[in-house]
Amino acid sequence: MPKEKFPPPIPKGTYDYGSGYFDPATEQIVSYDGKEVLGYVTEGEEKWIKDHCRKGFEDGSLPVEKNPDDPDLVPVSKSPEGGADSA
Repeated sequence: MPKEKFPPPIPKGTYDYGSGYFDPATEQIVSYDGKEVLGYVTEGEEKWIKDHCRKGFEDGSLPVEKNPDDPDLVPVSKSPEGGADSA
């Protein structure tokens, strides 16, 4: 089970790669904190990433912490007990 409750935030226009994010502008895999280049991808890998991975829609910066009020980070509807509706 993952330690994080929500996926890490990623900058706008990038793709979640699992160990970091892929930035198509630089063709680099970058650590989630943006401090380290983890590698580069081939054209085939880039296509797969763009077709299958979560895309960042944040404001272009790396937020310091997650905002619990962000509608993209919480279930759309909740039951009175606090869990997601199953209906």
